[in-house]
Amino acid sequence: MQETMRDLGTLIEDVERLSRRFASEGGQWAGESVDHLRASLEDIRKRFMKLEDRVQHQVRCRMRETNRYLHEHPWQTVGTAAAVAFVLGALTARRRR
Repeated sequence: MQETMRDLGTLIEDVERLSRRFASEGGQWAGESVDHLRASLEDIRKRFMKLEDRVQHQVRCRMRETNRYLHEHPWQTVGTAAAVAFVLGALTARRRR
């Protein structure tokens, strides 16, 4: 995540630099700047896609682990859910007074 944020910072710096150069130089150099900007944006887009894939993979793994735990320990799960429901009910009843 930090790497992605750093990349975004670099992209912003590139855009600022390019806008300054457009303002001062313009002309033929503008085409090269646009190409550089597009390449930077494509690189950032690829990094975000990789990050998204990694996050989705981790979520799927955690879901499988949770499902496995729930099937291996059903009574602990029921007990925990009942305890949480009791506490929430008590807090709600107390708040209404």
